[in-house]
Amino acid sequence: MTSSKPVNSAITIVCSIIVFFGIILEPRLDGVHLFGFRIPDVCSSKVLFDLECFGCGLTRSVCFTAHGEFVQAWQMHILGIPIFFLCLLGLLQQGYRYWRMRK
Repeated sequence: MTSSKPVNSAITIVCSIIVFFGIILEPRLDGVHLFGFRIPDVCSSKVLFDLECFGCGLTRSVCFTAHGEFVQAWQMHILGIPIFFLCLLGLLQQGYRYWRMRK
């Protein structure tokens, strides 16, 4: 039987990154900012062709969700809210498992 520890660790790391950056990045309608500086777009479709892809707005949506602005999050991308809360739930579950193992 194979162990799922590497998979759980990878999922925990990805969820941690999503929640962490969702909290520290400042969402605005024109993009996300870090300490007042706008982070450039990384979507090649938007950069090269000025066309939004199916994932455009997801980062802003996650950031708006982390800051409690759910209407803005919903308007940016409908999957941002569930992604943020699923990641948060995954982190809480992993924390609870770790806490139970230490008892």
